[in-house]
Amino acid sequence: MYAEYLGHRGLEVSVRTSPGEALTDLVLLSPAVIVTELAFGQDPQRGGEFIATVRQDPRGQNCAVIVVTGFARAQDAALAQRCGADQFFVKPLVPDALGSAVEQALVSLQTGERPPWNRAPTPVDRRQEPRRKTDV
Repeated sequence: MYAEYLGHRGLEVSVRTSPGEALTDLVLLSPAVIVTELAFGQDPQRGGEFIATVRQDPRGQNCAVIVVTGFARAQDAALAQRCGADQFFVKPLVPDALGSAVEQALVSLQTGERPPWNRAPTPVDRRQEPRRKTDV
């Protein structure tokens, strides 16, 4: 869904289905922005390892890494940041928000800056929210 949306915004998109495939193609593509999940197979540490490996490669040191994940804990955001992610978003994420983040990252990189770290939103336990009246 996100890849298709980003393509419709005029961005060149290349999709890889595994971390190994993405790392192999890092050499060929030299991407400006990488959008990734934090967890591969329900393990946030594996996503962190992927990000750290990207950062260790010379071609990955100057790209922006944006994480879009269902893992909303503060320690997941800290792991992503510690491993080298530039931004962290929790699903569900409106595609327009991701498109804006990618475009802002591209602008930052063009000016020689790293995209600013965004603070991870505090997870909301919807079971605890008071019910709201709505006008019909």
